[in-house]
Amino acid sequence: MTPTARHLVWISAGWVAAAVLLRPFQNTPFLDDWIYAWAVERLLDRGDLRMLDYASVVNPVQTLWGALFCLPFGFSFTTLRVSTWVAALSGLWAMYLVLRDQDVSPGDALLGTACLGACPIYFMLSFSFMTDVPLVVSSLWAAFAFLRVTSLRRDRWLGTAILASCCAVGVRVVGVVLPVARAVALLTDRWGRRRLRFVWPTIALAFFALITWWFQHHVEAVGDLSQVFNSPANRLRSLRESALWALPRMSLATVTFLAGTLGLALLPLSVGCFSSRRWKVAIATLVVLGAVVTAELATGSDYSPPLPAGGQTWSLGELGYTEPLLSDYVEPTTGRGWTWMVAMVALGSASGLVARSARPLDAAGIYLVLQVIGHFALIAILWLQWDRYALPVLPLAIVLVLRGGPIIRPRLTAALVGAMALVALVGISDHLAYNRALWAAVGHLQSMGVTPAEFDGGYVVNGWRQWAHPEHARRNVAGGVEVPWVNAQTAARYRISNQARPPQGQWTVIASFGYTRWAGRSGRVYVLEQDRA
Repeated sequence: MTPTARHLVWISAGWVAAAVLLRPFQNTPFLDDWIYAWAVERLLDRGDLRMLDYASVVNPVQTLWGALFCLPFGFSFTTLRVSTWVAALSGLWAMYLVLRDQDVSPGDALLGTACLGACPIYFMLSFSFMTDVPLVVSSLWAAFAFLRVTSLRRDRWLGTAILASCCAVGVRVVGVVLPVARAVALLTDRWGRRRLRFVWPTIALAFFALITWWFQHHVEAVGDLSQVFNSPANRLRSLRESALWALPRMSLATVTFLAGTLGLALLPLSVGCFSSRRWKVAIATLVVLGAVVTAELATGSDYSPPLPAGGQTWSLGELGYTEPLLSDYVEPTTGRGWTWMVAMVALGSASGLVARSARPLDAAGIYLVLQVIGHFALIAILWLQWDRYALPVLPLAIVLVLRGGPIIRPRLTAALVGAMALVALVGISDHLAYNRALWAAVGHLQSMGVTPAEFDGGYVVNGWRQWAHPEHARRNVAGGVEVPWVNAQTAARYRISNQARPPQGQWTVIASFGYTRWAGRSGRVYVLEQDRA
């Protein structure tokens, strides 16, 4: 067995061991993945490919991938979670191969791959049917193929890169960064200008245009979304009306957002790779980031530090953002000193990463930097200020850092990667405990004969049980679908809640289900009935 094959086996063994330890493949939706799961269920049941009207992305490639896994066993969220987990593993393989292609040593390539796999955001989303990890996986394989193009000058590798780019744009719209960056990189290269090779990546853009047109004619309209601020139509309207004047402010916010998210996620690399010879660049970068934060605060903009109390996929109190999507959520209190300490560590880490990555660019470096610039622009233009939207930039940052030289302190990096992996394992374990309590409450109401339209189970429960299956949803007097947390704020007789005594209304506790967390706060999920009085 070659060293590369042996290391890929080690990566697989670690990924499988984590799944065996956690058993994370619950047969329940997570965040927004019920929207994308509906398309798979529809395809399996009726044989036609359609998208739910609440979907903000066009992801037929992911739909087909999930359906492929469901074919032998039938539809279930367990199978869909497994499909993403398998894709995430292949993404780790691609991460390792990309690093080795860039002449990173085997040991450093393993540590860089471990940084991606142990990142709590990547780890958490790998056990869901969200679109973020499939996008990263497609982007990594596209990057590997194109980096082979820069070294081998083979058309078949360019064709492979274009195919992987088509997969990326068939998962999320931000996948368009890949063919654009590839076309520009080819245009700067003599080989890329021959036979108009720089035009070839536009095949992926044409594919994106095709599926966008297809989406407009294959949308399953469920109800009125005109009053939902983040519906696809309202998002487009907001972009047309305010994207231009908001771009300077959002660009500043994107700088600090990416610096905080990536700086915290790649702390093991920044600490292990920092060299005193580059301290001037690091200090200059830190001063610039500090000035941007100061400008945000001075102009009244909302600076969002990493690990907020309860507003991101990875927050201080919870990994997974599940508890805030249930009624009567109380945000955990954190001291201002702790918040700013985390922010300073993240910004300092980001400064070290920039200092390590600063070097003259070759053809491969130009391609990687163009992708970073493209993702930065889309985050600013589309207002994607959420930590999981920074995930596509994470592997790019890892490659840019490690191709600059060997890790100076590999043992320290390995120790910090282990600490990050422990955070991810504990965080998912805590999430699974809370999620079990939530769906136990749903099962209790079902055992009582309560229909989905008669209770409010929070965003995920209501979305899947009612919006995705409108035959079970509540209807208004005009016959329109009204679902709490989705397109309405109507009250229900029963409620699943984070509190036994909500601040509004009179409720009686009819059941409760406890959950125990290792890191976050433990508690109970309550099933409430509204008092008739």
